[in-house]
Amino acid sequence: MKAFIASLIAASAMALTEHELEFLKYVAEHGKSYATVEEYNYRATNWLKKHKFILEETAKGLNYTLGHNKFSDWSASEYTSTLGYIPHDRETLLESEPSQVKANPTSVDWISAGAVNPVQDQGQCGSCWAFASCAGMEGIDQITNGTLRKFAEQQLVSCVTLCFGCNGGNFSVVFGKYAKNNAMYLGSQWAYTATNGECTPPSSSPSNFVTSGMTTVTVGSQEAMKSQLAIQPVPVAIQADQLVFQMYNSGVFDDSRCGTSLDHAVTLVGYGTEGGQDYYMMRNSWGSSWGESGYMKMAMTGDGDGICGVQMDPVSPSTNKV
Repeated sequence: MKAFIASLIAASAMALTEHELEFLKYVAEHGKSYATVEEYNYRATNWLKKHKFILEETAKGLNYTLGHNKFSDWSASEYTSTLGYIPHDRETLLESEPSQVKANPTSVDWISAGAVNPVQDQGQCGSCWAFASCAGMEGIDQITNGTLRKFAEQQLVSCVTLCFGCNGGNFSVVFGKYAKNNAMYLGSQWAYTATNGECTPPSSSPSNFVTSGMTTVTVGSQEAMKSQLAIQPVPVAIQADQLVFQMYNSGVFDDSRCGTSLDHAVTLVGYGTEGGQDYYMMRNSWGSSWGESGYMKMAMTGDGDGICGVQMDPVSPSTNKV
């Protein structure tokens, strides 16, 4: 497919419009393929809408950059199918008091500390909650036991009855209920399929990891969030259905148009400063072609909901396994 597109570009460059040529380059770069002319035209139309948006927004002089990614040729409904966070009543699952604010370090980086696995891609399944849950549990497991293991998102998608698999869920239910009573399997034992699947555990034994509950972080407090991040990665909920978020490419994202209607689960894995702007480092589950190799720097804006509502529902898993 890539060779065909390259030949087409070379043979037809003089006859193509600038936008058509850019779309063909996009198709080749992202390894896209379309079964029919009708699908090609449909995808090209979706891509052109995103392309015009990127150009218009970039002309405004944003503090961050936008760019094409795997979503550029998707429809709005295809994109929103990946947004699977369902808010839950925090109080019913509260197990530990919110973290206490303390003198926080100037920066935290759990990636370089070895507590974060490589970015994954949830596909067209609203399983973001399962990926954020696993990232949170993998982080505290590594910090507690010294070894970074990869837990099975598919186990959560298929087996957490209080969630809805690819139709959405909540990490609080995982930490406060399911993983307290069910040891986690490794991803190598229970492969991710991006489908609901059956709750049929592998014949091999699970890991020894279970949660002892969860710790909530004081809602709306930047310092409390930093305090908890100094202890471990923190799963959070955000709003992610706006184009400014969808087409994020790099830099510190500080756009309040992102909104605060929580619909997506991600994991904060540290914080730092760039160009004088403090930010949270956020790990997404949309593959490495989105954002900064799958990550976003989310601007810290003080107390309150935060950019995209990042400070509205932070929860951390606890474990007593050593």
